[in-house]
Amino acid sequence: MLRRALPLAHTRGDAIAISHIEAAIVRAGAGGQRWRSGAVKVFLDGVIDQGTAWLGARDPRGRATASNWPDPERYAEVVRRCVAAGLGCATHAIGDRAIRAALDAYTDALRDLLSGL
Repeated sequence: MLRRALPLAHTRGDAIAISHIEAAIVRAGAGGQRWRSGAVKVFLDGVIDQGTAWLGARDPRGRATASNWPDPERYAEVVRRCVAAGLGCATHAIGDRAIRAALDAYTDALRDLLSGL
């Protein structure tokens, strides 16, 4: 099977990124002879060296305390909707705050999914 990722131009939780993710949710499981949809990748933060990781405390230069997503609750909702639709959902999370937010979102999504069984 041919595998190709379709890039999102915006990954910071803005309206354009959300609309791309919403479209992926609608297409969940769609496919043809050589393609299928099935996954979303979200970036909660960047990297530590550039000061763009989402850390619990400021880095030595006073940076890195914010998420790429202005509203982490909206991120958690996107994860819940992807999981409920059967989409794979991967999250780029480097900083300790980003990792905690990702783990919390996946835990809540799994809990919601299992409660519906």
